[in-house]
Amino acid sequence: DLVVIKNPYMEEILLTLYPGPSIEVIETTLEQEYVGGHVHYMDLDINHLGNTYDIKIWDKRTEMDIKIIRFPDASTMLAPSARYSIVTSQCYRFFRLLSSKKRFLYEVGGLCKALLEKNYSRNYVMGKARKFIFMTRRFFKASFSKLMEELDRNISLAY
Repeated sequence: DLVVIKNPYMEEILLTLYPGPSIEVIETTLEQEYVGGHVHYMDLDINHLGNTYDIKIWDKRTEMDIKIIRFPDASTMLAPSARYSIVTSQCYRFFRLLSSKKRFLYEVGGLCKALLEKNYSRNYVMGKARKFIFMTRRFFKASFSKLMEELDRNISLAY
């Protein structure tokens, strides 16, 4: 089931993305800025491009240059399993939300780079990312080696 907050700009987009009888529209006073087929909704940047939608992750903290600690430092007292599960959980988030292989690999690359800059183990971070990409490679319609080349390129270019 999906509950959508009624919004004159988002209702059409969400009904297109999630067609079917499982949608319940709730009235609210929420206002969103919608300009020329473009809207920010929650943590998404959605562009309507005729018959398709281009969906990106939108993080107002980075867009507005707000300094915030996004991930704990590698030297914290968190168990390694908790620290490195960040990679898997964010990969699932990106995979669920993003509309293209290119955007997915860009976001995973940015995540890996951010964690590596906080002194996380390269072997663990890349191992978790590789494992997720290997498990989902059939959805990307590309070879695993091509996906990893693109991920490595995105890590060097990320933010």
